[in-house]
Amino acid sequence: MMRNPLSDPLPGDIFIAPNGHVYEIQERFVSVDESGKETPSLQAKRIKGEHIEPEIMRTSVSVLCAKMRGSTISQQSKESDISWKMVKRVQG
Repeated sequence: MMRNPLSDPLPGDIFIAPNGHVYEIQERFVSVDESGKETPSLQAKRIKGEHIEPEIMRTSVSVLCAKMRGSTISQQSKESDISWKMVKRVQG
């Protein structure tokens, strides 16, 4: 089964959004709130333009996927394990 990077992004995926922003997925983690609720999350580097400092974003997968809607896949990660079982947990 082929992974769809736009719905299951992994570290190493790079996307070009319709507005020209470039998103590079750097890390995935599970954010755990005080009640124990777990949220699959990603860290991504967002580049807005050639002369603007890249921005590091840490947000949920669903929020990042919404920001990247309509993006073009520039590079796809070689990693294929989309399981979240062994991903590090971070108190958020």
